[in-house]
Order: sequence, then structure tokens, then C-alpha cells
Amino acid sequence: DKFDLGTAVHSTILKRGANILECPFDSWRSGDAKLMRDAARKAGKVPLLTDQVERVDEMNTAIFGQLNDFPDLAGVFDSAHGAPEVMAACIDPVGGWTRVLIDWLGKDLTVWDLKTTDIPVTESRLGRHCDSMGYEWQHAITERVLCNLYPELRGRFQFGLIFAETKYPHAIMPIRLPNDAIARGRHHVAKSMEMWAACKASGEWPAHSGAVRTVEYMPWNIAGFDEYADATE
Repeated sequence: DKFDLGTAVHSTILKRGANILECPFDSWRSGDAKLMRDAARKAGKVPLLTDQVERVDEMNTAIFGQLNDFPDLAGVFDSAHGAPEVMAACIDPVGGWTRVLIDWLGKDLTVWDLKTTDIPVTESRLGRHCDSMGYEWQHAITERVLCNLYPELRGRFQFGLIFAETKYPHAIMPIRLPNDAIARGRHHVAKSMEMWAACKASGEWPAHSGAVRTVEYMPWNIAGFDEYADATE
């Protein structure tokens, strides 16, 4: 359901994408509701409950109402200034056929990706979220495809993400990734392309083996454990 809501918001904001089917139920618990939901998905549509449709409309209004609060977002999602849902594909010189789908490509060469989230949009929370989701990979692969297609524009593309809260009042926050994350993403994508090409050529695909590993916890996870321990003493 969470992904259906995000897909529906994308479709209404970008005015392209999946068709939404309103299902006149207050939950998916009844048999009729489940049948209608499953049939809609099988037909390639996004099934939403009536209250979800209302929330999508509410988010649409809230997001467009906030765009003017950010000078860098002037013209975003306006067809006079760019195009939504742009598919770009190229034959990468290392990795072969590569394809990306861009939420918004502006005429000013700015790429924006719209993300809906149920977490509060603050710099610290979004920083952790972007790290856990690996958005530096998305940045790097999109940049790589565009620069393969338009090498003369290398260095001129700008990339950003627009986060919108799914909870009222649906605050938005546009962000850019820090330079060290962008560099890390480029490095990882380049190495992954090389590994992919080598594996295709040799027919050998690596797997994990050897000793049992010990995983690492991130500093904020450890801080959370400490806060819990202090609260229960």
C-alpha cells in the first residue's frame, strides 16, 4: 500500500505513469475489496482506497503549493521547463546496455527525483535515509548514462532529490547529496560495471564463502541502543 501511494503521487505530480483506480472501500479487509485490488493490479493499475485518493490529491496540492518556496525549484514539474519520466539508455563502454528512468529532466540540465516518505524531512534524518537507500548509486548511474549520451555536457548536469512527507501537512525538502557521497557512488558504479563485464566475459560469478562474518552497526544505531538503556535504568 505504501508503494502504491508513492506511485500514485508520482503519477499525479508528473502527469505520467500508472493509472489510478479508486476502490470505494474503507479498508482492504473485505473479499470484494481484495478482488477489486488484485484485478486492478493485474490490469496494470494502482488501486487506492477512497481515503488514499483524497490523500494523494491533498499531497498534490501541498507539493505544488510549496515549490515556489524554493528558488531552485522554479519551473520544476512545469512542462514548459522540462520533461517528466524521461527514459535514457546507452551502450556503456564498460557495462553494456544501461537504462535509467528520470523523474524530471529540466531544460537547465537539472535532474530531480521525487521521493515520498513517512519520516519527517530534516537534514539529519534524510542524510541517514539516503545513505541506507544508496541514492549515491542512483545519482552516479544516471549521470553516467547522460554523460555517455551527451559527453559535451559532462559536468553541467545537476542532480537532486525532492522529499515529500506522506503525513499532513506534507512538507517537502529538496536536497543534494554531499560531494563525498557522490564520489563514492561514482566509484562503486564504475567498479560494478567492471565486475559485471568481467563476469560476463569469464562466465564466473563470485559468491560469498569462507569464514562467518560479523556485521557492523552504524553509529546512530548504537546511539539508539544507549538511549534505550538509559531510559530503562
